Amino acid sequence: MHAFQQMKPGQIAVLASQCPQEEEENFRLKLLSDKPEHRVGFAFMTGTAEEIKHKLQRCVVGCALKHQIISRQDSAIFTLCRTSQQALAHALANNIADDHIRIKLALVSNPHWLAVSIYGEARVYQRMSHEIMGFCLHRYSPS
Repeated sequence: MHAFQQMKPGQIAVLASQCPQEEEENFRLKLLSDKPEHRVGFAFMTGTAEEIKHKLQRCVVGCALKHQIISRQDSAIFTLCRTSQQALAHALANNIADDHIRIKLALVSNPHWLAVSIYGEARVYQRMSHEIMGFCLHRYSPS
């Protein structure tokens, strides 16, 4: 497992998006013990690029509120939505519109930063796929 003491929120988010599903709880507990002010949440999405774009906001807001990544304030929700949209735009930059996409989103926050990292794969044809990744970091003030 990783040692998080010297890591920044963006680095943690990138690692979290690549963390296997069965290790998520250990990841969360280790992060909490190393950096108690940090929060992490995980979410999964599948579909075409258009389907994912339409489902993104509901998915990240639900994940963020469930794991206390952000507060319920409008400004925090807006920041989360913009940050996640930018990360998704980076992940989908070179995709073909009809690709079937599977992604894992990792949301990480501390009292100053909000990071969204996306890692997954786009399947162009039954036996041909490629990895995709998107990331966005935003200055954040929960109050």
